[in-house]
Amino acid sequence: MGVFNVIFLLTAAALTSGKEYMPVLVWSSQSSGKLISDVSAFAKISTNEFSDHLAKKVKFEKPTVLLFMEENLSSEDFSWRDTDGNGAFPLLRNITKSSGDLTYLPAVQDPIKGLESLKMLGYLWKPYNKKSFQTMRDNEKLVIEVKLKEPEYLDDRPDMLRTHDEQIATVYNDALSHNTNILAVYSGHHNSWIDNEVSRLKRQVADSNTTNDLVIEDDKGMVKMSVTPPILYETKEPGNKSQIVKITKVMGIPTIDVIKDTISMTVKFSFPNNAKYISVKFEFTSIENEWWTMDSAEILDFKLKNLIPSVPVGGPSEYSFFCNPTVVFGKSTASLTFENLQVQPRVGKGNPFGPVMHCIPYFSIAIWSGLIVVVILSVVLGWGIVMIMDINTNDRFDDPKGKTITITAAD
Repeated sequence: MGVFNVIFLLTAAALTSGKEYMPVLVWSSQSSGKLISDVSAFAKISTNEFSDHLAKKVKFEKPTVLLFMEENLSSEDFSWRDTDGNGAFPLLRNITKSSGDLTYLPAVQDPIKGLESLKMLGYLWKPYNKKSFQTMRDNEKLVIEVKLKEPEYLDDRPDMLRTHDEQIATVYNDALSHNTNILAVYSGHHNSWIDNEVSRLKRQVADSNTTNDLVIEDDKGMVKMSVTPPILYETKEPGNKSQIVKITKVMGIPTIDVIKDTISMTVKFSFPNNAKYISVKFEFTSIENEWWTMDSAEILDFKLKNLIPSVPVGGPSEYSFFCNPTVVFGKSTASLTFENLQVQPRVGKGNPFGPVMHCIPYFSIAIWSGLIVVVILSVVLGWGIVMIMDINTNDRFDDPKGKTITITAAD
């Protein structure tokens, strides 16, 4: 039995440690008059501790709980400032200034589960709609969840948070007009900013060769690709290209479709601080023991087809292709830019890249310039040598004993 208890405890600890810690902002429309300081803002708070904290807040006043949930939220979203010093939540800041009680907890484990514990206290959970507050009564035990939706694609995060700030202020003021006893909670399902933990022994030197390149490989080893995080651009006007987003990582394992000599690889790239992603489909023509080419790319989410690479991508069989600095797949409206792109089809699962075929030709502009200068200087040098070799000494002189040549004025 002791062994089973140990296994159970280890499993529970593993499941607990795997939960994300989310920032939570809690404020009340009325002051409770009681100092509730059972949790510390300087420590990570477990789900049970957060549940106990909420239970103490609703024990006496029995407020209606208004829950605002983001899909992704982090402490950095609250501290962000633009160049003018303005944050992403100006309206929420004004609301919390005039609130009765305000608590900010930067690290709460699975807060949504802690909020669900209010059901045990008789609270009824309802989704928000425009008619939610019309039938609401004072001190009614309700948890009204307001889901703050993220844009479908490619919206600037500060602008999105400002939009959500306006939604929070509108819904909160609407709720106050029907019920003066409100407990508001603002949090998210996932943390939009997670730092990788670094574990290193004393005097252990960090690897200087580590890079942030994305390594993309399917489970069958049909295509292998290594690339610096690509950048998606949008062209609104000719010659006016603006960056939309820099992709940070690959989601899941790429999918592969093979039809005769054509290989299609679909990769999901995710955005920073955002749960959204784009799917990019790469088309290869690969004949065994012959030349292969990467013909085009397609951004499926925007229906941008036949994005032709800016340089020919391909190589002999068993050779990989590498290009530095950039390969651009684009059209007049948008483009996807890859830096340090290395790719090879039919590489085999777990195998390294083959010999490199570089995008820069063997005779580059620099080499041609050097050759032309050398040829010109060689011609000048050869011409000078020939001229020097043609210099002859004078072998005809006047005879001092001969008749003097006389030239008269008449002549």
